[in-house]
Amino acid sequence: MKTAVIIILIFILPGVIMGTVSSYRAGQKPHETVLLRLRNFAQWEKWPHIWRHIKDLWAYYGLAIMFLLVALSE
Repeated sequence: MKTAVIIILIFILPGVIMGTVSSYRAGQKPHETVLLRLRNFAQWEKWPHIWRHIKDLWAYYGLAIMFLLVALSE
């Protein structure tokens, strides 16, 4: 059940984001508050710092994810 929900979210979330962006580009602006929130999130000032941190420590994050997956497996 959990896997089905994750797979559905993987396919639905990008579609919703692309649909919102394409409707905005087509001139429709019914979701103006949503687009403003998305723009503010994308232009957040701390993204370069977070990206640099993840780029430096990616191996440790991968190891933590692997340990988490092993702990959650049956």
